[in-house]
Order: sequence, then structure tokens, then C-alpha cells
Amino acid sequence: MYRLIQFFFKRNSTINYIEHCKKIFPKKPTNKKLNNIILVEFNNFQILHLIFPYLISFFNKNNTSQIVAYHSHFLLSYPIVNSLKTNLKILIANFFSFKTFGIYKSFGVDTFLKFKLNEIIKKKVNKQITILRKQIKTKDDILKVYTDKIYVGDLIYDTFLKKNYSKEPTINIEDKEFWEFLREFYILFFNWQSFFNTNKIKVTIASHCTYTIGLPLRFCAKKNGKSLVVKENEIIKITKDDYFQTAHHKYFSKIFSKFKKQQKKKFIKIAKKNLDLRINGSVKDIPYMTNSSYGKKNKIFKNVLSNSRKFKILIAPHDFVDGPHFSGNFIFPDMFEWIKFLVQLSKDTQFEWYLKLHPKMDNKWRKYQNYTSKVIDDLCYKSNIKILDRNTSHNDIIQSGINLALTVNGTIAHEYAAKGINVINASKNNPHSSYDFNLHAKNIAEYRKMILRGKNLKNKIDKNKVYEYYFMKYIFKSQNWFFEDYNKFLSKLSNYHDQWTKKVYDIWIENYDQNIDRKIFNKINKFINNNDLTYYIKDIV
Repeated sequence: MYRLIQFFFKRNSTINYIEHCKKIFPKKPTNKKLNNIILVEFNNFQILHLIFPYLISFFNKNNTSQIVAYHSHFLLSYPIVNSLKTNLKILIANFFSFKTFGIYKSFGVDTFLKFKLNEIIKKKVNKQITILRKQIKTKDDILKVYTDKIYVGDLIYDTFLKKNYSKEPTINIEDKEFWEFLREFYILFFNWQSFFNTNKIKVTIASHCTYTIGLPLRFCAKKNGKSLVVKENEIIKITKDDYFQTAHHKYFSKIFSKFKKQQKKKFIKIAKKNLDLRINGSVKDIPYMTNSSYGKKNKIFKNVLSNSRKFKILIAPHDFVDGPHFSGNFIFPDMFEWIKFLVQLSKDTQFEWYLKLHPKMDNKWRKYQNYTSKVIDDLCYKSNIKILDRNTSHNDIIQSGINLALTVNGTIAHEYAAKGINVINASKNNPHSSYDFNLHAKNIAEYRKMILRGKNLKNKIDKNKVYEYYFMKYIFKSQNWFFEDYNKFLSKLSNYHDQWTKKVYDIWIENYDQNIDRKIFNKINKFINNNDLTYYIKDIV
């Protein structure tokens, strides 16, 4: 089959990688009757194609599992039930092992899952919609929805926002489109329910635990299978109790407390050094930020705030539709309502209010950044909030005399705390919530009171706790769970976004040796057989 592909197409990166996988992960005969399934997300994230075969091979050591791939971005990028034309294209691509189908088959996938809409599913969906019509009276009620004892409110909310981001980035429960979307969501939900009720799933491997992509992970966890969120720089276990992407953060303080006294001192010193580098303009520890929010090292200070003695507040907004509930629910139903609240509050105070977006970034981020800017401009029109240039350095903001920063779950929470500035998180589920170097609002009333206290807001910042958090998040939790040196691998690419192109195939093959396999399997084995929710470098202790 692959020779046929080569006959029609010039030899390319994809074909080279397919042949590489066939050598490293030779396909063994599979007993199709086996009811012991490894479920793996079918996607076009090329860097994950390097990782998935190792996980599949690890869980299928004795060749006792059927490997099933499933499309992941339902309702985000494509419908649940395809058109006849699309099904024909998929059938041909599958039969001839074209492109991504060839990649997945090369590391052992034998079945590609398809969903359907039958009378049984229709009846279940109709019944569920009737229940939700009574249950959902406000947009907040969406975030309270459980079905089949699985929490789905956040998945519904975030998927709808992402799918419909061209509209206002919030939900109107009177909108017919929302209820049509809910019907589609539950077609998918009950298909997954049927699949998990009739099959034994050993492990589910996915790229995200947000949006509809998170559904199979939650079903698998409920059935006591292993659920893994797999990324190029992290791996996370999803459980019945911990199903948000940052759930492991709440254990940081407890884990750090078990280190020896001298180790703690050493780790805090390392963390301070690294965090100082970031605040001086490095993005090495956060490579997705293609430009630093803190400007270049040793830049000349520029006063960007007024010279008044008024209490000064900075708002650091997030993307409105990019998985706003990835850390769990916050005190507002969405980011739109958060900014709207602050706009109104700004009119009721004598404070000075400022807002700064992320600095301009490259490639795919630009479209979303332009969208965020437009929404912010519309919301802040005729308010008391001054919008700073998005490329303004946070160092300039800090040195100009900012007094308080507001976020929901951003990195500014530990960055500003390291500079002795109070930060209020509009969430008790934010990544910093297990530490008291920030304030964490439990509800809107408390949030309002915290802000209005202004200069009387008391919160003693223990900077060692800031560095402790940084150590746990960016050093002990290793981005090198798969690659020996993830940053070094990135350096071989033209830019950060190239990791989602075929270039990674060429670089992987070029630098491959058999010792890599042994090291990767050793890491996977250690992680899967411990109780940690994410991968830590325990050798450092």
C-alpha cells in the first residue's frame, strides 16, 4: 500500500515518518474480538504523532489491545455526522492510507471510530433537552450541568464560545443557536456513553481536556480506565475527582513541604533566578509567548501611568473563547461578564484603571488577538479604563507605580507577587489557589469588596512562596517528560508554531537513535505507575 502511495506521490516527510514508525513499532496481528481498547485521538498535531506511538506501544506490550482512533474536534471543526461527500473522502483516505491515516496505521491503529444518529440516541437527546429547559434559567446554570454523573457544564460552555466566537463571546440562553448546539452536544455525549458502556477501554489518550475533546477522558475516568492529556511539554492524568487541566496545582504546596530544608533553600534559589530571567525579558520557560510581556533586558524605563497619587489598578485580560474554564469555574460565567463587571465598577470609583493585553504574537495567535482587542475596545468604550498599548512592558507598569493587578488565572499572579504587588484572582480554582501570596475571590460580592478596599487591602506577600510555586510549576513539573530537552528540540525549528508541521518528522528521524526509545519508555513507566497527576523530575530531589 505504501509503495502505491510512493508511486503517486513524491517521497516526502510524511512517507518517511510512516516508514520510520513501521520499523520502530512493527504492527502485530490483532485479534479484532478483543474487548480491551486503547483509544487515541485522531488529529493533525504532528508533534503528537511522535509521542502517541510510544504510549500505544507501552500500553499494548503483550498485543492484547485493539487500537481505536477517534476524531476529536467534534462541533469545533466538523459535525458529528458527516455528509456523504465527506464520508467518501474519509473512506478513500483510510483505504489508501493517505496522510494522517497512514501515520496512525503505521503505529498500530486498526479502527477509526464513527458516530451515528439513530432513534435510540434521538430519544435520549430529546429527553435531556427537556430536562435542561427546566434546569437552565441563566447562563450560570449551564456551568452546573451534570449528565450521567459526569460534569459537562464547562465543556458545553467553552465549546459553544469557541464555535461561535464571531458572535458576542458570551451565551444568551434565549438564543435558538445555543439550544441547537446543545442538541448536537448531546448527540455526541450519548454516542460516547454508548461506546463506553459496551466496550472496555483500557486507556484514553487525548490532546486536551477542554471542549468536547474532554468528553472521552471523563467517561474513561468514570469507568476507572486511564485518561491521559498528552502534550509536547506535559502529560496529565485525568481522574473522577481531578478532571481540570490545572488540578495538579492544588497539590504543589503539599509536595514541596515534603522536601528537606536544604533542598527547599536550593530550589527557591533556582526558582528566583529563573523567574528573574523571565521578568527581565526571557520567554525560555514559557515558549508559547513568542514575545515577552516584560520587554527587553536592561531597557530604558518609561513612565506609562499618570503621575497622580490615585490608587492604580491593572486589568490583565484573557482570551475570551480559548477554554476559559480550563482551570475550573470562576466567579463569573465567562470572561466577557468579568470585564463587563470591571467596566461598571471603574465608573463607581475614584481609582485609576488600566488594561493591558498580551503583547503581539505571531502566526495563529494574531487572529484571536485581533478579536480580543475588538471586544475589549467595545466593552471599555466610554469607561474609566485606559487601554495601554499591548506591547507596553510590565516592568514599566510596575515601576510607574501600579498598586493592584486583576486576573482570573494568569501568570501575572505570581509575576507581580514577586515584585511585591497584590493580585486578586477572580477564581478560587486558579493555578495559584493553594498559595496565599495572592487573594482568591470566592464570589462576586467578596471580589467587589476586595477591590474597593484599595490601599487598605492587606495581604502580606511571602516571596519565598512565590518562588516555591514557580519551582513546582516550571522546574519540578518537567516540560521534558517526552523530549530529552524540549527547548533544544524547539530550537531546531524555525519558530514555535513549526512543531505543528511536518518539519518535526524530519527533525525526529534525523536525530533518532535507539537509546531514545529506552529513555522514553522508562519515563512513561515511572509516570504511569505512580500517583502523580503530572510528570515531575524526581531526580532533582
